[in-house]
Amino acid sequence: MSATYRILRNSLVLFVIILFFSLSNLALWAVTRDPVIQRRRIQRSTRFWIRVTLKMLSISFTVVNPENLRADRNYFIIANHISYVDVLILYALRPLTGITTVEVEGGGLDGFLAKMGGSLFIERRSVKHLRGELAKVTAILRAGFDVLIFPEGTTTDGRSALKPFKTAFFAAAAEAPVPLLPIAIRYETINGRPAREGTLLESVAYYGDITFMAHARKFLALKSITAAVTILPPVEATATHRDELGVMLRERIQAERT
Repeated sequence: MSATYRILRNSLVLFVIILFFSLSNLALWAVTRDPVIQRRRIQRSTRFWIRVTLKMLSISFTVVNPENLRADRNYFIIANHISYVDVLILYALRPLTGITTVEVEGGGLDGFLAKMGGSLFIERRSVKHLRGELAKVTAILRAGFDVLIFPEGTTTDGRSALKPFKTAFFAAAAEAPVPLLPIAIRYETINGRPAREGTLLESVAYYGDITFMAHARKFLALKSITAAVTILPPVEATATHRDELGVMLRERIQAERT
């Protein structure tokens, strides 16, 4: 199968999935009035369609230390961030609410999909908005939902050291209170070869100045991707000052991602 054929085939697959995902979630938004039930249904629907997407694109992952992710409680999940593929993998792992920025909400396809998937859009550029935004995240955690945030605030190349963690929203976990759950994502193979061989990882890592369309062409031409998702032990958000927690959790994720 040629690269061009795979791009066309995968593009068509994604178009169909996005269409049905959007229609099903729009229907759930329309018919469900209770906000808690609505969020739960949106999470489950989103997880279902993402798992379909991963299967159709031959993306698989293994979970290391699954015992650290208990089914009977919720978490404030933090993870390293390499690509939009990270989001698919983490949403497939467990129903959750992603926290992203208002800039994404006003964007194109990614903003639309994030909105359909029930993401919470926050304004993090202004301190005056922080209290209200923290209250929104705290309310979702108190309602028993998992929340996901990428504390680096951006994507990296998957090779270099993680960026310093932004920890302001750790306060929501402390207020709820729910544990912080660090997760390390590492891409193992791409097209059956070690992901860090040559420039292979560039077809998954989406960072820097590369445009979405340029990266999408490389990504959609791939035959397969495997990843390892390491669930690290949860940490109580009240254990120490959030800046110290940020340094500690960054080091732990970095050690597992390397």
